Order: sequence, then C-alpha cells, then structure tokens
Amino acid sequence: MKHRFWTAVAVVCGLLLTTPMQAQRRMEFVFSDGLNLSSLVGLEGVSPRLGLFSEIGVGYNFSPHIGVELDVAFSEQGAWYVEGKSRYDYAYNYLNIPLLAKFTLPDQSLSFMAGVQAGAFLSGTYTYTGPSVVGGGMTSTEMEFDKSEFHPWDFGAVVGVRWMFLANLGVEVRYALGITQTHNGVSDSLNGRPYISVPDNRNSVLRLGLVVTL
Repeated sequence: MKHRFWTAVAVVCGLLLTTPMQAQRRMEFVFSDGLNLSSLVGLEGVSPRLGLFSEIGVGYNFSPHIGVELDVAFSEQGAWYVEGKSRYDYAYNYLNIPLLAKFTLPDQSLSFMAGVQAGAFLSGTYTYTGPSVVGGGMTSTEMEFDKSEFHPWDFGAVVGVRWMFLANLGVEVRYALGITQTHNGVSDSLNGRPYISVPDNRNSVLRLGLVVTL
C-alpha cells in the first residue's frame, strides 16, 4: 500500500512538472550577421583581424529557460602578423557548426550559451607587404594557401550571451576557442621566411552580431 502511495505521488509530480514544460516547448529559427575579431593562439607577434560572419540556425526550447541550438555559419577568420617592416595578413574562411545549450533568465530577454563547435576549413590566403628582395622598395603579394597544409576540421569550445531587446530582435556576443591545431606546420616560405612559423596555432574568435528569431 505504501509503495502504491509513493508511486502515485511520483506520477502526479511528474505530470505537474512536465505539463507546463510541454506547453512551452517550441522550435525557432535564428538568423545572425555581424563582425569577427579573430586571432591565432600559439603564434607569437600576431594582431587581431576583422572579418564578417553570417549564420542560420534552429533552436528548440524544452521550457521557458532551457533550450538547445544548432547553427551553421560562414566565418572570416585569421590574424595579422608583423615582423619589422614586413606584414602578413592571414585570411581564413571556415564553415562553422556550433551546438549550444542555452539558459534563459525569467525575463526571457537574456540568455547564456555554451557548447562545442566543428569548423570545416574552406580556403585561406596570405598577403605579404614589405621590402622587396628584387630591386628594393616595397612590394605586396597575395598567395593562396594549399588546403592540404591545414587540418580539414577545426574543433573548439564556445560561450556566448544573447540579449533580445525586442521580441524577435537582439544582439549577441560569442567567443570560440579552438582546441585543435589549424595548420600542419611549415611547408613553404616567402622571400626566404616561413609564413607560418609554428605548427601549434589555434583559432580564437570573438564576434558581435545582430540576431533575428522566427
């Protein structure tokens, strides 16, 4: 008899907890565009580089406060590297796929996110600006990286904050740090100097974007 009583209590509590949650469950589509401030961790002497990103995603809210989101984003990344009078612009393009858990405060305007990200390397270029080894003076040369020099996938961790100042319009700050190397190591040089000096360089991207949800 006692066992049946506690079973009934558990069933009732479960219904009370899940009924409001099911009523709040819903799917939403997310669109975001904005700016990246990226760099390379592990490569000394680099400066951040500005780029753009464009993202679409789908989210699912299990309750008013808990949800998940899966995004796909085209992301311009890289860094600047300066050595004396020589300047290198590393420009990388990635297709990033973050999977995030989302916690929303009771007022429904502020959300905190954290998760993991996989990035597919699409292409990369480097632009050298500096002294010319032929004839003196300054020169500027743009070359394309061989994709085989890069790891095809870049894995990392992501955290972010989203503020919806209107029902379907907001802003978001997100930071992603790579946990795997981007480059296989030195395999080429420009004017006698390697354009990637160490194999241990990981992506670091801080982004600010405008968010629209539907």
